[in-house]
Amino acid sequence: MNKLLITIGTICTALWGFITAMTLGIPLQWSLMIDKWTGHLFTGEILKMTYGFYYDVDNNDMPTVMFLIVFAIIFALVFFLIGRVQKIKPVKYSLGIVIFFSILFRIILLPGEMIHENDIYRYLWEGKTSLHKINPFKYAPADLFMYEHGYSKDYDDDYNGVTIKGKVFAQEDSGRLETLLDLRNRNTVFYDRIGHWQVPTIYPPVTQMLFMVPVWIKADSIWVMKAFFVLFDIGVLFLIIALLKHFKKNLLLSLIYGWSPLVLMQLSNSGHYDPIPIFFMMLSLLLWVKNKRGRGVFVLALATLSKFFAGVLLPIVVRPFKKRYLSIFIITIFLFYIPYFLWDQTGVQGVFQGLITYNKEWSYNASVFAVVYQLMKNFLTFLNPTFLWAKAVCGGGYLIFWVYLIWAQGKKENLLSDKEKELALFHRCFLAVAVLFIVNPVGDPWYFTWAMPFLCLFPYRSWILLSGLLVLSYLHFHSNIPFVDMRFWGIHALSWVIYVPFLVYWIFEQVNPPSAATLDFSHQSSDISKNKTLKSDS
Repeated sequence: MNKLLITIGTICTALWGFITAMTLGIPLQWSLMIDKWTGHLFTGEILKMTYGFYYDVDNNDMPTVMFLIVFAIIFALVFFLIGRVQKIKPVKYSLGIVIFFSILFRIILLPGEMIHENDIYRYLWEGKTSLHKINPFKYAPADLFMYEHGYSKDYDDDYNGVTIKGKVFAQEDSGRLETLLDLRNRNTVFYDRIGHWQVPTIYPPVTQMLFMVPVWIKADSIWVMKAFFVLFDIGVLFLIIALLKHFKKNLLLSLIYGWSPLVLMQLSNSGHYDPIPIFFMMLSLLLWVKNKRGRGVFVLALATLSKFFAGVLLPIVVRPFKKRYLSIFIITIFLFYIPYFLWDQTGVQGVFQGLITYNKEWSYNASVFAVVYQLMKNFLTFLNPTFLWAKAVCGGGYLIFWVYLIWAQGKKENLLSDKEKELALFHRCFLAVAVLFIVNPVGDPWYFTWAMPFLCLFPYRSWILLSGLLVLSYLHFHSNIPFVDMRFWGIHALSWVIYVPFLVYWIFEQVNPPSAATLDFSHQSSDISKNKTLKSDS
């Protein structure tokens, strides 16, 4: 087993190193050599590797296709390895090898240019804003432009394709905006790269506080901020190992997260901050099963205060509902938000303005939402359906499923042992997170990293396959690939390619569960009840 781990780990190390080199631009001489070795089959795409993924390079000139080919090779190797790990017991040093390569992959990816991502520029901006004692919820980055040019009416930003809402700034705004203008002028390049600059921040208080840490260490350092997030990411890996130990499962299943190509790309390369809420989420669940429930609920509140997704787990974990635990959660949320409501007189509406805009307007790489929207558009034309209508339907559907997870699923677990009840709880948490991604109007690939820790406990190969397919959404950035703009029944062709294979595989797994002992709790309940009957008869 160790030889297989080392062999595949070494190959993946070389391939991740190649991807990092590709993001920085591979010398023309090397690219020509690779083109020769591949029989000149991909000359155009191979030569794009010389450009790298620098922000100023045109999307069509970036080597996205070559990246996806290398990514697919890595994913195939890891997917194969997961299958072998499930069948073989770990031997001495196996876990150490998994941990070693998990950390090595992350280190290799850190210095690379981010692939089709720019969220980190907003993280850096908001960290600087907070450090200079200005509420990050108070102003959208575009407010500086409006203030500087004296615009009080709506302004059409043709370059970004958005409308900046007009504002009349009060006298007390002037000093703060002048400070922000000074911050902008210290690094106009990073400021100009902030995405959705017309929208105030959507990131909750704990996230805002933690953004300040890497900025305090070194302002405008992408590498330091990514490294800070990776520390949480490695922490998630160790929490997964602790949970696998708790449930007496194969510790090598931790490589499903540790070696996950999706996790590595979205967190180590792209610098998304999701390791922070994921870390708090998994820590809260570990504390819960260790009977440190008050602390567990407090940490779950921190996860929710980092990203709102985590909040869906509260009624699943805290059941039956106890006032003590609910009070801890609500009071923690309240105490963290109060300072931001009061700071710079921002108010409740000001703090949640960005989130409201996000929920109203954004949709990308959706699956169920895209189907629902098209159904309404084609068959309910008399309603003149909009995104909001479709979002309401998807939200209602998820709410029904969520209530089912809270109540119906819980009743099936009465015959399970305490340890199996805990495992069933984690299974429901997995479904809550995974299905939330499926119905979400925004299917950004890094959102799915939330499901990856649970897949170490419940290795559904269909969901693991989805983690590999989601990266194909990067092709949306290439307008020179005809297939990208194709639509079938009004839905992007790429969405069909990403979600249909997953759906087919998932249906297959429902008919043929991969492991009854791990995934099918109804079978477990039946077996346990039979055993109890036999014992009572004897």
